[in-house]
Amino acid sequence: MKKKIFVVSLFLILALSFGLLPTQAQEAAPAKKTVKILTIGNSFAESLHRYFPQVVASTGDCELVFGCLNIGGCSFERHWGNIEKEIADPTTPAYFKETYLSKIKSQDWDFISIQQVSGKSWIYDSYQPFADKMIEFLKANSNAEIVIQQTWAYHPTEKRLVGWGFPQREMYEKLTDAYNTLAKKHSLRVIPTGDAVQLARETEPGGYDPADPTKIFTSDGAHLNARGQYLQACVWFGMLFDEPVSKVKFQPKELTAEDAAFLREVAQKAIDARKN
Repeated sequence: MKKKIFVVSLFLILALSFGLLPTQAQEAAPAKKTVKILTIGNSFAESLHRYFPQVVASTGDCELVFGCLNIGGCSFERHWGNIEKEIADPTTPAYFKETYLSKIKSQDWDFISIQQVSGKSWIYDSYQPFADKMIEFLKANSNAEIVIQQTWAYHPTEKRLVGWGFPQREMYEKLTDAYNTLAKKHSLRVIPTGDAVQLARETEPGGYDPADPTKIFTSDGAHLNARGQYLQACVWFGMLFDEPVSKVKFQPKELTAEDAAFLREVAQKAIDARKN
């Protein structure tokens, strides 16, 4: 019996020494801050998939649950039309494998984001009455905070700008006014992706050259390239996790360390400007 007790005691001493058993000094790892986000948008929300998960994970103490109801080129009008069809026939999804309501109810989302299609983003009349109806529907069926992603202005030489007859800066100002009007009407917060893209263009180290592919933020005149997608992900992280963007450690291989640092700083400035 004494020999058995001695063996057990020796095992416990060795286990404690090598950290095989928990001690009072060994505390459980703190729970990660988990944020659940559902996007109802188009390709300008879909672009988050490239870097947003890595941006969040790189902080070490944050976790993302990410869902989407995105359709390329989809406007408020089209999304609301789909929802109306499903209200009339709840058993038949209008576009996705599941209904909008089923996706909305699938998680206890912290945030649900909405946005206008980029080609109509600068025309507030195109938002209505569809955006109002979407917001009413979301408020009735979810406790999530509804947020509006402010999309961004096109590349200065994009042909649609030429056809509309105004420069890129004016597109930015018009779409900003439109998103702000909707946000104010419903007391919603705006995710300032468009502000960040514009600020990055206007404060680019060495100046912004729209003909230089290393300086541009859109890959095809409208959709974000790697620089823009990283900037977008940092803006979303900083705002929706309510954490400093400086916590982000992830750097895409397409960006230099200096450029990634610049974009993180721009993201933080865009977020802070909306708080003032």
